[in-house]
Amino acid sequence: MQFGVTDHIDASGVPAAKLLEQRLSLVELYERLGFDRYMLTEHHGTPLNLVPSPHLFLAAASQRTSRIHLGTMVTLLPLYNPVRLIEEVGVLDLLTHGRLELGMGRGVSPPEIATYGIDPAQTRAMFDETFEILMKGLTSEELTHEGRFYTIRNALMVVPTVQKPRPALWYGVGSVEKAEWAARHGINMMSLLPPEMVRPFTDRFLEVWEDMGRPAAERPLRGVNRNLVIAEDGDEARHIAEDAYGPFRRSLLFLWERSGVPAPPVFPPTFAEWQARGGAFAGSPEEARQYVADQAEVAGLDTMSFHLAFGTIGYENVCRTAELFAAEVMPAFAGVGARA
Repeated sequence: MQFGVTDHIDASGVPAAKLLEQRLSLVELYERLGFDRYMLTEHHGTPLNLVPSPHLFLAAASQRTSRIHLGTMVTLLPLYNPVRLIEEVGVLDLLTHGRLELGMGRGVSPPEIATYGIDPAQTRAMFDETFEILMKGLTSEELTHEGRFYTIRNALMVVPTVQKPRPALWYGVGSVEKAEWAARHGINMMSLLPPEMVRPFTDRFLEVWEDMGRPAAERPLRGVNRNLVIAEDGDEARHIAEDAYGPFRRSLLFLWERSGVPAPPVFPPTFAEWQARGGAFAGSPEEARQYVADQAEVAGLDTMSFHLAFGTIGYENVCRTAELFAAEVMPAFAGVGARA
């Protein structure tokens, strides 16, 4: 069972420069504690993310770590010129010495996409074309493409990736069809949905992989992302999580409400309700072990990623959650999981 950390770097009242330094220190801590990966989201024009260029932050983190994998969850493909994206992927894989993991998406928030002057209705087609170009460019020395949105002629691909044929890829899955797509392309899947809703995705993912005749040892990962707070006293953890969730949820909904666009009903009004749905957890280490075991069994997982720093949770409490998870939860799942 693999464990990672997902981060928004959302506004918390801490000055921006200090917040970034704290986050870099946290990435160093996650590495020391044995987490497998650190993944940064991409958002624009919203307090949900004060690092709208995740690749820049990952470049900085690459120089302060040596083992933990670094990646995005996700890079919004329609917002990038594909040639520039290929070049940035190459540089990041070189800076991390082959530790880059690239999450990909089209962007689910129309107000964010509109920040770049892009028609949200075009993003599905733009994602598909950019993905096609990305796959060709990462495995070629010269790139030519003629499409609806991009024309590229004999562009030299001069920044090689360390990982061959390409870095590991991730895709956010919210339907059986998306799970099928990820499996067919050999891409790791991640979901935000409750475990019982995720299980049909992971089952279909496995079916498609087996139907293709691919070896189980090469099978991509199936995971979920969950907000997580742990303290020695479970009630204290739940209190911390509830206090932090309000500001975090306001940042989540900020741009949707400002633009008058209905937001998807993913995040309920309280942390307690979210935890009851299975989408988040706050409690003691013992309770956390049971939560992880239940999630893995019900959803059919071999990895979980946790959002440890969100809203107004203080730096010390994030460190405590990470340390307690590494010391008292992680060891219970060594060699455990659907991948084992």
